[in-house]
Amino acid sequence: VKARDGDSSSSSSRGSGSSEKPTVTARWCFDCRYGSKYAAVELVQEWIHTIGAKAGLNDNNCRVLSGAVGVKESRLEMEVDMPNFAA
Repeated sequence: VKARDGDSSSSSSRGSGSSEKPTVTARWCFDCRYGSKYAAVELVQEWIHTIGAKAGLNDNNCRVLSGAVGVKESRLEMEVDMPNFAA
C-alpha cells in the first residue's frame, strides 16, 4: 500500500489494470497527533499487511491518503474498494 500525499492521482493503486470496478468504497478517517503523522502512516500500513490481509486487503484494493484541501493537516484516510457488501 502506497501512502499518497496531496491530491495527485499519478500512480494510485486504484484501477491497476483490473476491469472489475468497485461498487463499495469504505473509508476510515484518522486524526493524528501533531508530529506523529508519518508514524501513524507506518502503523496503518503495518495493520493492512498483517490484520487487513486476513480480510482480503492488499495493494490493489486499499489506499492510505494524506493531505486534501479543506481538511486538517493531521488527517489520514484509508480507503478500501470492494465489489459488493459480501466481499
